[in-house]
Amino acid sequence: MPDQDPPQIPPASQLAAARIYAIDAYGAIELALSILVSTLLGVDVRDGAAIVMRMTNTRSRYALISDLLQKPAFAPWRPFWVGLEKMLKPLDATRNNVVHWMAVVNLDSPADASLRSVKSFLGGQGGLSVGEIAAFAQDCERMNTLITLYEQFLRKPHPAGAYESIFRSKADDQSLKALLRILAES
Repeated sequence: MPDQDPPQIPPASQLAAARIYAIDAYGAIELALSILVSTLLGVDVRDGAAIVMRMTNTRSRYALISDLLQKPAFAPWRPFWVGLEKMLKPLDATRNNVVHWMAVVNLDSPADASLRSVKSFLGGQGGLSVGEIAAFAQDCERMNTLITLYEQFLRKPHPAGAYESIFRSKADDQSLKALLRILAES
């Protein structure tokens, strides 16, 4: 049987796949936030998820978490959340674009597929390419890992050490690298 090139995936299908991947990755953040709320309230995950999913905007969800982190048992670890929240906000805006914008394939250049707002579709520039959507999904996966590690620490704090110093500080782009390095060394 002669060697054949693999079939080319049409740009519209690549865009749809990237969009699904991105929505799923953001959904994992929502689950991680539900588990975090469950831990902070000391309730079953289903109850925490019921609370979080009833809140239709991220501002309310983040305010709830901030309020719960003011409890004396969690207060030392609140600065990390402040950093996480700051890192989450741009993802929230992009998530809304991924979900609500229209999929557009440029008929003059069929390899050009993107998500666009109504405004950019009607003549403006902008939009999200397949690569930008995939990068967003990867950012969501990193954020999900950070939230999950934070929740696990809050549920069962480790003895004083490297974890503690990270979670007492505001989360930033280096936090995940530091946490993964500690996990690899242990």
